[in-house]
Amino acid sequence: MNSKEAFGIEDRLLGEIAEAIDSGREFTEREQKIYRAFLAMQDLRLYLEEVERHERRQAEDL
Repeated sequence: MNSKEAFGIEDRLLGEIAEAIDSGREFTEREQKIYRAFLAMQDLRLYLEEVERHERRQAEDL
């Protein structure tokens, strides 16, 4: 998986809970689980972006 794929999943998860966020209402139990998955995917994407930057830097140094 790369950062673009992770972002796609992150975006889909956010779409599932956008209405609750926009309205300011409390999350349902399902939405809370989706929100936690969104946060985990966001962390994964940020990690993958860092790995990809590091790999590009190493490739440039060759």
